[in-house]
Amino acid sequence: MFFHAQNLSIGGVLGLATLVGVLGGCPDNSLGTLMPAEGLHYPMGTVLLPESDLILVPSSNFDLRYASGNLHLLDQEAFDALLEAGDGPVTAAVPDVALGNLTIRSFASDPVLLPGETPLLGWLHRRDTGLFGAQVSDTQLACLNPEENGCGPMSDSELMPENPARPFTTGNRLWVPHLASAEASVFAKSGDDEAWAHERTLSLSPWLLTARVGATTRSISENQRLWFAGALPETAQVQAGLLWGLMPEGEDAAFEVEGTLNVTELTGSTSVNDLAWFPNETTLAVALRNPDGLALFEVAQKDRVKPSVALTHLEGSCDDPTRLLPLVVDTKTYLALSCMDENTVRIHRGDDLTLVANRIEDGEGPRNLSWDATRQRLWVTYFKSHFLAAYELSHVDGSLSIELVGTIGSPRPSSVGVTP
Repeated sequence: MFFHAQNLSIGGVLGLATLVGVLGGCPDNSLGTLMPAEGLHYPMGTVLLPESDLILVPSSNFDLRYASGNLHLLDQEAFDALLEAGDGPVTAAVPDVALGNLTIRSFASDPVLLPGETPLLGWLHRRDTGLFGAQVSDTQLACLNPEENGCGPMSDSELMPENPARPFTTGNRLWVPHLASAEASVFAKSGDDEAWAHERTLSLSPWLLTARVGATTRSISENQRLWFAGALPETAQVQAGLLWGLMPEGEDAAFEVEGTLNVTELTGSTSVNDLAWFPNETTLAVALRNPDGLALFEVAQKDRVKPSVALTHLEGSCDDPTRLLPLVVDTKTYLALSCMDENTVRIHRGDDLTLVANRIEDGEGPRNLSWDATRQRLWVTYFKSHFLAAYELSHVDGSLSIELVGTIGSPRPSSVGVTP
């Protein structure tokens, strides 16, 4: 249910950003203990490699227990074999399905797949600057810049602002919003497929005070369009805004802002946790916080003309909605939502946000979502319970069914629940 937004000052936002930076600056584990590769430890996100059965999952040193993190290469075929041999949900240990493992620095971000002849994985570290990367093969992982304590940055780290947020890619470029500033770092291919370098830092001021999350679409003429959400400047209270514009063409070109939207005025919520575009790129889903909710916007994508952005649906949601993921089940579009603080995974109808399925207490801290369209399988990282869960979605008697088929990592919880 929506209610009046809390009164917070801009100073409070900056104070919070400073606190994040201070906490992120804590020293590594002084004992130098490497993280064991036999389990998942505060898993961040997942990447499903296209046209393969490989899954990549980073374990993060969120609690500073170890001097490093891990990047795990997992095999869906091995997981499928366990499902076929078992009766009901299976509990797979990481070694049961692992193909490889790589020591990385302590706290990796959500990973992204970078294009190239050989699959590359890129990620960031909240306490380090620069872009990190690894080459992916059928059976192993290799750092693009190996160092003694794990993968080192493969780019000029001193050019990148601090406090990087979740990255996103437009194919030949990778974009990084920054939590403590109205900036976005841009990394681009440099020479061969394995070389990525810092290209520029894009200023989003004066339209945004901070940049929290970003996404990309294509305009009708195939020009790429950038979307950023963050805090608005020059307001007496904390307010969230949406900013969009055509991607700069050329190294010296400026960011061409096409429009802004005051999300708080429309919804009452003071923060945007996530943005997700439906495949048609005309529907934008937004996860809202304080008060918590979901919003759908219809967007007319145009070139060199301001896109029209209209709010079509607004619904209350779980406590602190975390990640959004549009997916298609039997030709019908749905919106998956993780609720990290409520330990739930929700599925909403894509046209009007009607809640149609809800997994409750399968584990603690559901976070990132990945969709395997071939298997109709939803992968969810349970950050606080240290495992990866697999759900299969299907229509049963006209209703959407979401079934837990197995977990990788910690033992499967004994208490699970489903509500419509």
